[in-house]
Amino acid sequence: MTTPADTTTDAPVENPAADLAPDPAPPRRSLFASPPCYAALLPNSRFFTRIVPITEEAAVVEQVDLALETLSPFPLTQLYHGHFWQAGAPYALVFAAYRKRFLGEETQLWPADEIVMPAFAIALAVPAAAGTTRVSLATDSIAVLHWADDTGVPTQAVIEPLDPALPEGDRTAAREQLLRNLGLGTSVEDWSQAELLSMSDSGDLTFNVSGQEIKIRAELAAALDVRDKFELAERSRLHRRDIWLWRTVQAAAALLVLCVVGAVMLQLSQTKYAQLQAQYKKNDKPVQEAKENESTVNEIEQRTTHRYTPLEMLSLVTKTRPDNTVFTQTNFLPINGAGASVLQATFRTISVSETETLKNALKALPEVADVTEPKLPQQQGATPDGVPLWTDTLNITFQPDAVKPETIIPDPPATTGK
Repeated sequence: MTTPADTTTDAPVENPAADLAPDPAPPRRSLFASPPCYAALLPNSRFFTRIVPITEEAAVVEQVDLALETLSPFPLTQLYHGHFWQAGAPYALVFAAYRKRFLGEETQLWPADEIVMPAFAIALAVPAAAGTTRVSLATDSIAVLHWADDTGVPTQAVIEPLDPALPEGDRTAAREQLLRNLGLGTSVEDWSQAELLSMSDSGDLTFNVSGQEIKIRAELAAALDVRDKFELAERSRLHRRDIWLWRTVQAAAALLVLCVVGAVMLQLSQTKYAQLQAQYKKNDKPVQEAKENESTVNEIEQRTTHRYTPLEMLSLVTKTRPDNTVFTQTNFLPINGAGASVLQATFRTISVSETETLKNALKALPEVADVTEPKLPQQQGATPDGVPLWTDTLNITFQPDAVKPETIIPDPPATTGK
């Protein structure tokens, strides 16, 4: 492992805001799209790497901080640092850089970034089998990571600085030479610059590396980030708050859209209902006329097909009349749908009980289907002896075609004597 020479040559930072020129107008975005996210992938040449032992898995961060304080000539507060460790591994990869190697124009953009780490750290996000070597070749450096075992943590991490003005061919030759010096000539993977695509609500990051999507979990991203760990914890808390607020705004916007759509649909339905009502009123009069015409036709048909026997019916009713009951008025009601005839008889009697007697006598007739009393008896006047007179009405329904007409034999013609 080597410590790179001091250099101020910077590789481009993966953040659109890093350019000091005025930013172009941002593209128009949907209200429901997630906020944009950025990552700062720092030049590898500014960092030194170490492999430090881990003896207590419950205190990995404390052991990394202690190792840095021992290895670095600078206090821990003057370093930007991060680490990579996998559960069960007996060691961790630590990387750090002196804070003064970064200009204020760079660090002032970091609060807008989701993660700040050296560019080679993206190669740590994908598990590597034993014997794997990964190379990150940039304009300012060559970063080599090698996994000699299956712990998941690199056993070698070397960063070789390069002159940014070096031609492409010379950089490639320097890469091959460094691999030969390290004895790592086989199973080599070349890793290009990464681009941050998105960040989930839980803080997981998704990068694009040569068309391949690579995800970094939130816990790993926090360990790789070189910023102050307390600031990162506060940033994570604020991120969760912002996500909650963002989802609330989205839900409110969706609810507003639904309300607007509902109001429009309600207005359209009311308009359609008014149109149907107007059409109904327009068609109601012809319908009523058609119903009346149909009723008239049915009545005419019944009257032409039904044979009336009013005298015979009246004769039957009169035979059942009690002695003190006198019919004052009779009236035939319209024939009902079953073809039955209804005789309405109004009578006068000196006793209310005779009404029940008359009803029972009528119901006993085989020709009568039903007898109803549409209203209560009423007292009207009195006899010369002072006995009260009662008036009542009965509706007598006859069975259809139950009353047969009587045969009337005409009188013989008169004869004249000769």
